[in-house]
Amino acid sequence: MKHHAPHEFLSSKWYHVVISLDLKDMVKYVACMDGYLKRRAFRFRSEERRVLSSPDLPSGAKEYWTDHHDSLRERFEETFPQAMRMSSFIASCALTEGHLKQICDILRTEEEVRPLKPVRHRAFVSVAHEYIQTTAKHPLHECDQPLAELLHYHTLRNKLVHDMGYFRRKLHNSEFETWMSQRADVSIDNHGRIVLARGFCETHLSVVEKYFTTVNTELAGR
Repeated sequence: MKHHAPHEFLSSKWYHVVISLDLKDMVKYVACMDGYLKRRAFRFRSEERRVLSSPDLPSGAKEYWTDHHDSLRERFEETFPQAMRMSSFIASCALTEGHLKQICDILRTEEEVRPLKPVRHRAFVSVAHEYIQTTAKHPLHECDQPLAELLHYHTLRNKLVHDMGYFRRKLHNSEFETWMSQRADVSIDNHGRIVLARGFCETHLSVVEKYFTTVNTELAGR
């Protein structure tokens, strides 16, 4: 195997700029959607107060309106925000894997090594990270902490996708359970469903940003 200096594009700041722009766009999207849903929920609460205080409200209409409006309000305060955060989180994980695969593809061409292949039952992030170090021969000494965080997020993503958003304790390792219990932006409701709080997606994206910043620094040899 020929060993070269890191690819010019990777060792410059430009690829990291590309990743950063993608991540910032995702942060802006989450903030925009979160704000929209918050405003819609406020409008429903205002409308409810206006209707229920009306002197022309027919007999029996108050109970009907309250039940109907509670359902609509729940959609904009709980159901829709959760759907948005979960879909954004899953998309962010895919974005992370896509950029990591592109880095591996560039290194494969530069170093003339075998291509990266997914490994069944292993997180793609872990496999790609190992590929950069062992196959492409570019050690990543400073990435342990952000990598560990990303792997916990990967496990959480799998629970949302494959377990329909439920936290099944018997399927998790104690390390992941500890990570979950220490977070203020993830919780489990009374039905065992995973709930993502406001700010969760932004925190995840900041970890992704930290990981790629470290990888870029290591590949650049700085």
